[in-house]
Amino acid sequence: VDGQLVAVKLLHRDAREGQVLSLVREATVLGGVEGLGVPRVLHFGRLVGSGRMYMVRELVVGDSLADLLATGAAGHRCLETVARAAEQISLLHRALLLHGDIKPANIIAAADGSVTLVDWGLAARWHEGGARPAGLTPRYAAPELFVGEVLTPRAEVFALGASGAEVMAHAAADLDDEVRVAVTHVLQRATHRTAAERYPSADEFAQALCHALGLSGGAAVGRRRVWSIVGLEDVHTALLRQASALPASGGLLLAGASGAGKTSLARRLCWSLGVAGRLVVWLDAAGDAPFEQRLSRALGAAAATQATFIVDDAHHLPNKDLQHLDGLRQRGARLILVVSPQTIAHLPGATFALFQLPPLNEQHAAALVRRMIPSLSNALVSHILTRTGRLPGVMRALIHKLEGSAVATIEDIERRLDEVPVPPGLVVEPAAIHRLLDRGRFDRAADYLRAYRDDSSVVIALARAKLATGRGKPQEALSNLRAVQAQLPASGKLLARWSLQMARALLRKGAYHDAEEHAKEALGQLGVGVEVKPGIEAAAGTLVAESLAVCGLTQSLGARHQEAAATLERSVMVAREAADERTLAVTLGSLAFALQRDDKLDEAQRAHEEALALAEAAGDAGHIATTRLNLAGIHKTRGDVAAALAHLEAAVDMGRRSGRVSTVRQALLNLANLNLYLGRQARAQASIDALRAERALLNRGALAQLLALEAE
Repeated sequence: VDGQLVAVKLLHRDAREGQVLSLVREATVLGGVEGLGVPRVLHFGRLVGSGRMYMVRELVVGDSLADLLATGAAGHRCLETVARAAEQISLLHRALLLHGDIKPANIIAAADGSVTLVDWGLAARWHEGGARPAGLTPRYAAPELFVGEVLTPRAEVFALGASGAEVMAHAAADLDDEVRVAVTHVLQRATHRTAAERYPSADEFAQALCHALGLSGGAAVGRRRVWSIVGLEDVHTALLRQASALPASGGLLLAGASGAGKTSLARRLCWSLGVAGRLVVWLDAAGDAPFEQRLSRALGAAAATQATFIVDDAHHLPNKDLQHLDGLRQRGARLILVVSPQTIAHLPGATFALFQLPPLNEQHAAALVRRMIPSLSNALVSHILTRTGRLPGVMRALIHKLEGSAVATIEDIERRLDEVPVPPGLVVEPAAIHRLLDRGRFDRAADYLRAYRDDSSVVIALARAKLATGRGKPQEALSNLRAVQAQLPASGKLLARWSLQMARALLRKGAYHDAEEHAKEALGQLGVGVEVKPGIEAAAGTLVAESLAVCGLTQSLGARHQEAAATLERSVMVAREAADERTLAVTLGSLAFALQRDDKLDEAQRAHEEALALAEAAGDAGHIATTRLNLAGIHKTRGDVAAALAHLEAAVDMGRRSGRVSTVRQALLNLANLNLYLGRQARAQASIDALRAERALLNRGALAQLLALEAE
């Protein structure tokens, strides 16, 4: 195809209906999944004259796992290929697709270690409860499939495990004894005769196998964004119905905004019409050769007047080419043009029927956005849907720009659209850096602080201490603060800010008594005490409220629950008077934490939920992450495991985006604990491995939790 090396599947002239449906299924699956490492379908249809069905797709360069085994490839490499195939399958499962025929012959390993799955003829849509298998390869099929049960992810785990077992049968001697035992244990669980005893997902199997092999498992895969094709079926059906009804010399415009998915839908229409026996000619407006030459080459010896022409981006064609197509249409050809709406009025020739491509269903679009960024609030999801018009291509572009960023407000979304990396040497005012730190934007603040590398002022030391505390490095924060102690004034707000930051760092370190003393010193420097009364001036209100919050937290952590509640209620009162959303979120979150420790879960949940709403309104990404972490604890205590998992995943997501390392670590500890409780050992192991990499940075409490998890 224009000099490109491709793969061609050509059915026999007498192919049975099942073979035809298998090829259609493969083309539909490959054409509907974007960015998942599967080969792209280039063309699909029937040969002129014989009517034999064919599919042209990208050529996958590499060796199948079956070939690797036959040629005596190293066992470790072959098992790594199985692990990478499992990672690939987990992506497809998230896109609600089941491969249906996983086996060594269908797993292709490239020289660079990447893996591609081929032969999608038995693929199935994964609905709730599973999917009816379209066929199977007995050697790799799960036992339940032989008695009529549905295809599920656990059945695909069995096929992956059976492929791994075949590797072990050929090359187990290549492995060290310790690795061989660990791999055997993983494969035995994956191929258990009872589905419920297997790994619940391909992702878990991949992580377990990677761990057994000493490989880093799935980090890149976990960050890749999976775009579901759910929600387009009804649109395709309606388009196919209208296109199929076109009479000779009929014309149809497939119109939609940029990013609406017109090309994907048009390709699928091309295949569907080809399956129905139509002579279909696919043409792109863009191309190196002249349009008429490309048209002639695509048509071959067939009669143009009998063909249905589908032309992508037809609005980019010059008038002479459009007029040539109109001439074919007048002689009986059917013409389907893919265009942008604003160009419709300028098309020459006879009039067309119109199919306007609608945006994604709101429910499907919202679910897709949440899958990409689980920490988003309802308001932000709604804004993204409005901002993108629910057009899948535009949604994907926006999500890509938000990748790795803390997103807590509408302004965050809009800013990221034009944001560029911080140029080296850019100097931003310290006050702006402090505002970023107060809103949990640790990574961005760290970028700006680089310009102050040689600055030893108190205000920069306070910023460094805030950053270190937020990232879970209290000792570094204390060092920065003590380094400027001699520069402090005898009284005033700057001294109060220093004392408050000392209190925060000591609280993070676990030195609760010293933290309380420094928080009380901050209050004294502001002219108030713990028994503060209403009427604090707004300018000092935020410092007073946050100092009271630290006092209350130290009291709660010391099991002085009644005293803590009284102190924290006063901190909330002062914050409400100050009318600062971020400060009120901090104080409410602190009160909720104390109530939670005192087993007052209803009151704690209400306070956390109000704090979360305020943090989202204020754009405090760090506090959003912390509040989600605490809400997870409440839901877990109440037995709502699904809600707990959702909050923990959101806490990890927002914590990583904002650079709040301490919250990420605690969320990973809690995730590991919950996954062990659920029997999802591979996912727990992934969290434990991430924490092991930072063992030297963990505080004593976190280290104790990690040791307990490792022991369990």
